[in-house]
Amino acid sequence: MEDSRLIWRDGLEVVKDLFSNPMFAKYMTYSPHEVRCGEEREYSEFFTGTRVFAIQAQLPVGSTIVPIILTSDKMPVMHQTGGLEMHPIFLTIGNIQSDIWMQATSHAWHCIAFIPSPEFNIRSDF
Repeated sequence: MEDSRLIWRDGLEVVKDLFSNPMFAKYMTYSPHEVRCGEEREYSEFFTGTRVFAIQAQLPVGSTIVPIILTSDKMPVMHQTGGLEMHPIFLTIGNIQSDIWMQATSHAWHCIAFIPSPEFNIRSDF
């Protein structure tokens, strides 16, 4: 098996950049809240969840929760790699409204790592 390299960047710096980005300022949520439709409670965003109220209550006054959302998908990386497959890891924060971070053009997702997918030779005597 060949040596593999993990390519990464500081996730905390990405979180700070997303949290302070003025493009997202009007789409940010900083505290838990309930959304109601008549008598029914709606659960859609992270900050509308039941548990988030208890978590927020444990924080100092003026603090907020910054939920980190990660996703990955295996992809072929053909250029200059000899056809390697890697798992890119993408990060966004749950403070940004989901209808914004779901838009591919919003730039709310940042790639923080490429994890190589090495091939394993499985031997029948194992």
